[in-house]
Amino acid sequence: MVVFLLYDCVYALKIYMSDTMYHEAYDIEKNGAVNCVTMIDCFIFERHGPNLLHYIKLTERNIKLTTDIIKGLSFLHDICQIIHTDIKPENIVFVSSEINSNIKIIDFNNACTYENESNHLIQTRQYRAPEVITNKKWNEKVDIWSVACMFYEMIEGYFLFCPIGNSSDEKIKNHMYIIQMNLQKKCVIMT
Repeated sequence: MVVFLLYDCVYALKIYMSDTMYHEAYDIEKNGAVNCVTMIDCFIFERHGPNLLHYIKLTERNIKLTTDIIKGLSFLHDICQIIHTDIKPENIVFVSSEINSNIKIIDFNNACTYENESNHLIQTRQYRAPEVITNKKWNEKVDIWSVACMFYEMIEGYFLFCPIGNSSDEKIKNHMYIIQMNLQKKCVIMT
């Protein structure tokens, strides 16, 4: 993403690949949506404030913020029938530089429609759902899993799942182990 100044306004420029999977992302960003980025012209987008990662570093928890993210996902899932597949703090931006401003979901490069969902690898590792890790069929619920992981990060100040390992296989095994251990702890506390 390139940000530039044009006629005293700051815009963001995004370059799309020619692959057909990017055409859906182009259509979403071109048309804009509830709490989703709007394309101004061709590949020029409206300017936004800092992304969610910046917010996490600066402030305490905010339930309104998570509610706004869920509203944006609800629009994508229920109205557009689109799965974002890469919900993470860097893909949530504020409409303005004010920390209390509304948010928008950005970066639809990996998004897919319900008909085109697949079982290929999606999501950033720390926000990756178990069905994706285990190579099972996934659906729109993977976005909700990512929001839950972000919400935990906002409250605690660190990743809920941060798998380690030297190889991809080691990281996958470690990730599933961490998920299992966290779920067992929660079940013991709840009983």
